[in-house]
Amino acid sequence: MTTSLKTRFGEFIGRKGDGVTLYRGIKYASLRDQLSVPGMMVDYGKEVVDGTEFG
Repeated sequence: MTTSLKTRFGEFIGRKGDGVTLYRGIKYASLRDQLSVPGMMVDYGKEVVDGTEFG
């Protein structure tokens, strides 16, 4: 079963099971180039992020 979570960063869809909700494959940081420090994601835009599967 899937569930939706709305946060100030965006809306995410996860999967419920065994008493927990899983959000898989959510990008949490990005790199400008190979040697840069990762920058945290602060906004996912208006689209709903699918976290039901990896990849």
